[in-house]
Amino acid sequence: MKKNILYISTISLLVACSTLKTAELSQQDVDKVKAIYPNYTLAELNDGKTLYSEKCALCHSLKSPTSESSAKWPHIVAEMTNMANEKTLTISPKQEDLILKYLVTMTTTAKK
Repeated sequence: MKKNILYISTISLLVACSTLKTAELSQQDVDKVKAIYPNYTLAELNDGKTLYSEKCALCHSLKSPTSESSAKWPHIVAEMTNMANEKTLTISPKQEDLILKYLVTMTTTAKK
C-alpha cells in the first residue's frame, strides 16, 4: 500500500513539473500585458520563468501562476524573496522583478 502511494505521488509530481516546464511562452503573452509592463520583452518573460523554476523550487514546490491572482503575486513574491535572502539563497531585485512579471503575465494571459 505504501509503495502504491509513493508511486502515485512520484508520478503526480513528475507530471506537474513537466507541465510547468513545457508551457510555451509567446509574444502574445507579452502583448497582453503591455498596459501593465510597456517595455516588457519575450526574453524577459522567458528569464522570469527560468528564475521561477530554478530559484523558487529550491525552497518549495512550484505553484501554477494561475493559483493566485495577479493582485496577490507582488506580496507573495516580495515575502518569498525576503525569506530566500534571509537563508542566503540570493534573489536580486532584478531577478525578483522578472519572477513577478512572469507570474503576473501568466496569470493575466491564462485562458479562462
